[in-house]
Amino acid sequence: MDLTELTSQRKESQKRRILLIDDDEEDYILTRQMLSDAREGRFALEWCASFQAGEVRLAEDRTFDAVIVDYDLGCRCGIDLIRQAVAQQYPAPVLLLTGRGRYDVDVQAMEAGAADYLNKNEMNPAFLERAIRYAIERKKQELSLRHSEAHLRQSEGQLRKSEAKMRKSEAQMRKSEERYRTLFTSMLNGFALHEIICAADGQPVDYRFLEINPAFEQITGLKAADVIGKTVREVLPGIDPEWIETYGKVALTGEPAQFENYASPLGKYFQVYAFRPQPNQFAALFIDITPRKQMEAELLMSQADLANAQAVSHTGNWRLDVKRNQLLWSEETYRIFGIPPGAPLTYESFLAMIHPDDRDYVDRCWAAALAGETYDIEHRIRVGDQVKWVRERAVLEWDTQGALQGGFGTVQDITSQRRLEQECIEHHSEIEIHHRLMEFRERERQEIAQDLHDGPVQELSSIIFSLQCLRGMVQDPAIQLELDDIRSQVRSVVHDLRNKMNDLRPPALIRFGLSSAIQNHVEETLERYPTMRISLDLDQDELRIPEKTRLALFRVYQEATNNAIRHARATNIWVRFAAQDGQVHLEIRDNGAGFLIPKDWSSQTLTGHYGLPGMKERSEMIGGEFSIVSMPGEGTTVRVAAPVVAQVRGKQ
Repeated sequence: MDLTELTSQRKESQKRRILLIDDDEEDYILTRQMLSDAREGRFALEWCASFQAGEVRLAEDRTFDAVIVDYDLGCRCGIDLIRQAVAQQYPAPVLLLTGRGRYDVDVQAMEAGAADYLNKNEMNPAFLERAIRYAIERKKQELSLRHSEAHLRQSEGQLRKSEAKMRKSEAQMRKSEERYRTLFTSMLNGFALHEIICAADGQPVDYRFLEINPAFEQITGLKAADVIGKTVREVLPGIDPEWIETYGKVALTGEPAQFENYASPLGKYFQVYAFRPQPNQFAALFIDITPRKQMEAELLMSQADLANAQAVSHTGNWRLDVKRNQLLWSEETYRIFGIPPGAPLTYESFLAMIHPDDRDYVDRCWAAALAGETYDIEHRIRVGDQVKWVRERAVLEWDTQGALQGGFGTVQDITSQRRLEQECIEHHSEIEIHHRLMEFRERERQEIAQDLHDGPVQELSSIIFSLQCLRGMVQDPAIQLELDDIRSQVRSVVHDLRNKMNDLRPPALIRFGLSSAIQNHVEETLERYPTMRISLDLDQDELRIPEKTRLALFRVYQEATNNAIRHARATNIWVRFAAQDGQVHLEIRDNGAGFLIPKDWSSQTLTGHYGLPGMKERSEMIGGEFSIVSMPGEGTTVRVAAPVVAQVRGKQ
């Protein structure tokens, strides 16, 4: 195909198609000629020669740009065809062609919907071309207007539907808002809506309260009037930044979060569920879990206290559940038996840890417990190379049918207790021996004092008498002087012996009581130590105190005074004795060097120092309480308080 043919086809496709319905062929030829002669000349005319042919063609082809209908179509009128085309909304303008030129025909054509009225007698090519062109443009405008009207009606309908939907949505929204508001105000959980506040770098630094419900006010103590519109740093300056960081992640990423945290400014723990209702906002549901946290803390503390108590007391426990076939040991029980926590446990493995000499005994006791007897035994176990003593007690649980359901028991490590018991037995034996030794010493002292009195003292007294007689018989002054010197030496020996006798068994203690014995001893002490100052504050007991008590108190006084003079280098001693209300109180205080009081009194006897333990034991032998206070450089105070059985003269 050459360029000329292509151009011709393009022009042909650009021509306006015109349909002429006219039963007169001459009119068709004339019309075709006029359209050909028209200045534009871009028309393609097609012809239907009857009413029926035109009716069919209009029904089959709706692509014509314009339709021209003759008024006279045989027995039919072209106006009827125009009415049909208009009724069928034919998209092209329909023009009426007539040779009558009557006004009534013009009116009928206009009423039928004709686009124009063409008089054959007045037509020419320019007129026809202009009439067709105007009709086409008017039809286009009409169709556009009609389309706009239809679109407008459609839009109006859609708008009405939208308005109806909107009214329905508004009603639903009001109901939803009412339900939300009811839920918001009546819900037991705290609820709050916030907006997140970010710094220039996009990091969350604060958040603002937008809305809170009454439950939030009640749980936190924060009132809506005081917080709405304010930031959390304004309301709670000491808030932990972790809260802001967590909420910021929810508001910025949309990922919900559920967590528990402590709000230090409020002093409460909260369980929180946070979600994002819209960007840069977050809503939070609060539950106050402070009581639960306190209970958990108390439970943990109780468990820790129980574990510590078991560790301190060396007591473990176990729980047996027969239905679950489960035996649970506490950590202390594992420690006592020396096996790792969580190690598998069976009755056989338990028996294997029992000392071989006690294994049958333990097995028999457990069998007896299963038969209903009490399980409270002590036995030995082997832990590596070590042998331990344990005490086991158990309470077994039975159902109504008598079947074993479980049990609870304790295991106490009594190794140290057993060792202490043995040491106490040995120590008690030592104390008993020491007490007997002290009694023996007292009896021995009395016997020695009596022997000295009956033997050497009497003999020396006889010698003194003999020397006195011998002096009277001698006339030589030199011999008399020598005899006087011998007699003086013997008297000194007798005096020393009597002092020793008084130390061994003070006669004043027996004859006149403790106060007199102390006074006599002080006088003798001052003779030996003239620079010593001893102050006395003594009640007169008048022999109301039993001799055993007087003797024990005197020995305590004697030991304390000797220690102060010989070892502490004291220069002042104060002695106080009081007897009242069935009690005697003895106190010896000095300004000597002082010393550190030993923690273990028995250790003193092991090193050969019997003074302090002796005073303590003498006090305890008479049912008294012994105490001593001393520090290096601060002197020493010894106190004894003991009960007495008062004796009034003539009455017991």
